[in-house]
Amino acid sequence: MVEKESATFFIEYLSLQKWFRWVGPVLRVEREKNPQANLVLNIFDASPLGLFLVSVLSRWQGISVRKMNFQITDGLDEQGVSIQFRLLYEDLAELQRSISRDPVFQKFIHEADPAGRLREYLLKSPVCAYDYQGAGRFGQAWHALTLIQVSRWFAAKQGVNDSIVLFLHDRPWMKQLKLYAERSGVSVLSSGTAPKTGSRFKKYARLLTKIKGRTIRALIRYAVKSRIAGTKDQIPFVPYPRMAVEYWGNLNLAKPECHSDLFFLKRSALENRDVLLLFNSMLDPVDETKWQLLNLENISALALSVQASLIDSSFVPVFSQKPKNSRISHFNVNSQENPEIISLSRDADEYLDCKTYWRNLFSQFNIKLTTSWYKYDAQHMAIADALKELGGIATLYQRAYESNPSAATMASTDVLFGFSPQSGLIEQESLSNFSYYVSVGYIGDYRFSFLREKAQGIRSELRKNGARRILAFYDENTLDDGRWFTGHQFTRDNYAFLLNQFLRESDLGLILKPKRPDSLKSRLGPVARLLEEAQATGRCYIYREERSYGSFPPAAAGLGADIAIHEALSAGTAGIESALAGVPTLLLDRDGWPKSPLYKLGKGRIVFTSWPEIWQACLNFWQRPEDFRGILNWSDILNELDPFRDGRAAERLGTYLKWLLEGLKEGHDREEVMANAAARYAKQWGKDKMIEKSASKKAALSLL
Repeated sequence: MVEKESATFFIEYLSLQKWFRWVGPVLRVEREKNPQANLVLNIFDASPLGLFLVSVLSRWQGISVRKMNFQITDGLDEQGVSIQFRLLYEDLAELQRSISRDPVFQKFIHEADPAGRLREYLLKSPVCAYDYQGAGRFGQAWHALTLIQVSRWFAAKQGVNDSIVLFLHDRPWMKQLKLYAERSGVSVLSSGTAPKTGSRFKKYARLLTKIKGRTIRALIRYAVKSRIAGTKDQIPFVPYPRMAVEYWGNLNLAKPECHSDLFFLKRSALENRDVLLLFNSMLDPVDETKWQLLNLENISALALSVQASLIDSSFVPVFSQKPKNSRISHFNVNSQENPEIISLSRDADEYLDCKTYWRNLFSQFNIKLTTSWYKYDAQHMAIADALKELGGIATLYQRAYESNPSAATMASTDVLFGFSPQSGLIEQESLSNFSYYVSVGYIGDYRFSFLREKAQGIRSELRKNGARRILAFYDENTLDDGRWFTGHQFTRDNYAFLLNQFLRESDLGLILKPKRPDSLKSRLGPVARLLEEAQATGRCYIYREERSYGSFPPAAAGLGADIAIHEALSAGTAGIESALAGVPTLLLDRDGWPKSPLYKLGKGRIVFTSWPEIWQACLNFWQRPEDFRGILNWSDILNELDPFRDGRAAERLGTYLKWLLEGLKEGHDREEVMANAAARYAKQWGKDKMIEKSASKKAALSLL
């Protein structure tokens, strides 16, 4: 007898309680409707005890229970598009627009303060926060969209394209999520509230293992000093407005070839004394070495926590007034309200607390200008509003290539610096809000001339050891759990193919530039053995540093090679930098993102979807380099990536910051200062390099 087709069931998290209360009753009804059906419950996550007991109980009812094992990189929709990147670049924005139109959202915004950036903050918060490590994801809309699309994809692999049911935790904006799921052919049922899995404890436990002894000693010293003194450190008064810059792990003030958080300083007329560098990491605090370097350059530093400084607070002040997590809401909301109101209230409280924190900091240290690249959460919006209340100006600059609009990259600031007018259009489509968008070019282009000498030195060393053909390879980061983000297996597959080819050919040289050099060996797992064999030949060089992210940029590897490969179109910055540096560069799209504008370079010409194809392209190049150098030309899109290509992007950005700071020092109104800087820039570099606020707002309104 042929089994009757039945619904395919999925559950976000299974426990014994959820089985009895939510899942079991539904499956029993389904069994009564279809006695001969083969019922399967696919489980994303589960408590070990719950999984064991439910497996036993369900067997009596003829229901199969199985824990899902998948890699998100394998998930492709009907058009061969990556689920992971379709969510990032398309579906998140769809959800965001749906939330913005909801009467609950509209009413809350109307009754709250509509001024400032609160509206944008509340729009970005549900879609940007995503904890790949576990605990945070249970409350996030992004994860819900992922579960919906993976359920659909997984069911299709089993030959089921309809009657797909997903048990999902209750979370804010369930109505929007259910409508989205319905359009995707998935029915969403409630499975109650999210469990407390303890993953946050594990996350912080991992963090504690990374804290060095010197940090612990500094904490003890600071606590003792504070108790003896009985008062807070005196904050030095600075009589002139300054610019605050966030420290993200790279100083390199004397190494212009390397990444630097202050890359624009020596490329422009900005004065070092005008900069206050903010430290906020216990894993990379300001220490004696950093402080001596900063002191030598006449740059001030500020620690945003006790843990972020290892030296005396008389040299580096500590601003320890942490943002509050308000127990009492600023809004009249009680626990009986619907989840959307509670969520909006919580996010609005975070916005107000964050704004108050940064307003106090800026006021005490006379900060009137900020710049940063980090726009991937909503905090920068509260920072911009804090500065606005003090008459200051907030700026952001583009650090990474953004191929497509995304709700996750939505920004709201006063001045937004980007690579090109094309990048400005992407910002508009991402609903970014700004007073002025300024095209400055690719900000790392000044490094190319400094990198050539080191690159040629590495090339010479490889040739001494027998390399006649040299390839550079850039890899992106991967995570332990490959279900929600690109996992280590993806990296292992890439390196396994590449290293096996390398070991077969005795005249091949290889220069590797991993995005996370410190974790490469652990990410490679068993493939690390091949890497050790490759290094033993003397023909393989790795940019390996004892830090999370390397100081050397991608072009450092490419400029020493004949040809380069970048392995991700969803994050194409390394490949673009390589091409802008003049290196023949190929792109590998194993992820499945054919909607990237980089496909305009030509599939089968510069863009390839498999290792055998791209490897053959490399062989063809080495056989006839002069013939293929023209074929590998990126000239079709270089103007879209950087209309200048003159090595002066950092100079333009730094000069613009100088103009803004000068105007604020002279006491002019912030709007006047921004208008004057925009006019000066447009006169020098062209009106086409500017987008003003009216155009930004018009674009955002048309998309909502």
